[in-house]
Amino acid sequence: RRKLKALVRRLPPELTEENFRKQVEEEGYGERVAWMRYWKGEPKSKAGGGQGSGAAQCSRCYLQFKNPQTIQSFHKAFHGHAYATDKGQTFVAAVSLAPNQRCPKPKNRRRRDPKAGTIEDDADYKAFVEALSEQTSLPTGSQSQAEQKEAEDGAPVITPLMLYMKKKAAQRVAKLRSRPSKKKAEKKKGGKKGNRKHGGSGGKKDYQSKGS
Repeated sequence: RRKLKALVRRLPPELTEENFRKQVEEEGYGERVAWMRYWKGEPKSKAGGGQGSGAAQCSRCYLQFKNPQTIQSFHKAFHGHAYATDKGQTFVAAVSLAPNQRCPKPKNRRRRDPKAGTIEDDADYKAFVEALSEQTSLPTGSQSQAEQKEAEDGAPVITPLMLYMKKKAAQRVAKLRSRPSKKKAEKKKGGKKGNRKHGGSGGKKDYQSKGS
């Protein structure tokens, strides 16, 4: 696979993408660039030291060219190029091959979904729309009859779903009632312990009386 993507590092933090693009076009590489992504850096803070202190973050740019020969000429033109800022700082650009050679595909080259925009021609969708229109066009139905009955009688209509939910709720209540409560279980357990203790002391008294 051909390596067509280059990385330009150590660009001044103040250098904007517009100015860098203008410089690339002036050098004659505007039409030979297939893709470009620019990341602007951050200037050095007041508490930072010199250029190598790490306080300032340099700008960088990724470029994908149309042929490998362009990368070689671009390397000769921009590698080692010195940028002087208004503050008297100098940044020397470094050009190399990008570690990751992948680039996003252009919109016109992206794979198009063959089913996009064809839902109106789908047979299942047509059947669904037809069935939906028939339900809405019917003057009377199960739902309309239930609403009419509720309006006439003034009582809510119980649907099968409501009956099912009531049945489930009744089953849960019956299951909870069938379980012994914790208080009853503790009281019953405490009563057994008390009986054992009382029986033991009574037996001891009988033994002492017999011995005397």
